[in-house]
Amino acid sequence: MTLLTDNPEIVAAMGMAECGLTYNLEADISETGCAAWRPVAECGEDHDLFAMDAGGVYFGVRPADNDICTPDRTPTALLPVVARFGE
Repeated sequence: MTLLTDNPEIVAAMGMAECGLTYNLEADISETGCAAWRPVAECGEDHDLFAMDAGGVYFGVRPADNDICTPDRTPTALLPVVARFGE
């Protein structure tokens, strides 16, 4: 994973503030997981939604147990914008 923003508000909103990531430096999170992503040994695939439009970037609404490791658990709705362009 590569953190491509150094904006602390966006990093916190994405739940990545405690992941030990450094801006613009690739890090392997496969063993430890990070934020919503579990270690690969526990969840080999993350079936999330992603959308982007002129308003910003959106991800899927994750279930309470955070398990979207199989296609049948793919979110069906989007969260409010998590990052706006031009701000």
